[in-house]
Amino acid sequence: MIQPVRASASWVRDGTPDDAVSALVAYARTHNGRATVEKSQVTIRFGSRLAFRLMGLWTRRVPYAVRVSVAAPDSGSAELTAEGYSDEGWYLIRTDSADLTFDRRIAETLDDLRQQ
Repeated sequence: MIQPVRASASWVRDGTPDDAVSALVAYARTHNGRATVEKSQVTIRFGSRLAFRLMGLWTRRVPYAVRVSVAAPDSGSAELTAEGYSDEGWYLIRTDSADLTFDRRIAETLDDLRQQ
């Protein structure tokens, strides 16, 4: 079984942790993601495992997720720690092009979230 492709990032954002969570949920809505909020953690899922199984890299609906933890180091700011990972499910092998696609999508999403 293959291991997920992973990437991570950390950044500090102005505003309260609640503002940060709201911005993450809004990002998910505007980018066809599905957000799940649990306390100070937001998981955003993108793509579709079924579409990926049926069409492979021919689909734009590549399945991956980003899990963001939000903390308040001091008043007036929020510290965010994010981990993005491929979420394609069980496979015996993965091609180099799939690795590159997951790397690129996850990196783009992490960059977008840093700018929110």
